[in-house]
Amino acid sequence: MADPLADEYRPVLLAQIDAINKIQCILGCTEIDFYVVRNGAVSWDGVPRFTADSEFHIALAATAIDGLEITSEVHCVGGHLFNIESDRQGKPYPFRTGATFNLCDGAPNLSLLRAP
Repeated sequence: MADPLADEYRPVLLAQIDAINKIQCILGCTEIDFYVVRNGAVSWDGVPRFTADSEFHIALAATAIDGLEITSEVHCVGGHLFNIESDRQGKPYPFRTGATFNLCDGAPNLSLLRAP
């Protein structure tokens, strides 16, 4: 997911992904939220952040499962990776093998919507 990012942003995103230790599915997994939890509270302290601290979309993706395509947007909030919002429920498909994950244009990686 970090490959399309400029060199200065790639290590930031990878550090954030590495720090995430809680994933929460909401609304049948149409929304998947990411957190860093320490001592029972959300804390991104010490985790690198993007310079933009507003909410912004960082990528679009398409996942194909059993002939069904799920389109998703990846969001950042407060300078951190926050969630993935999808147009269909992902809950019926956890741990499914044979799923493909592609850019909406068919490329093998995510497309960056704007620089963080």
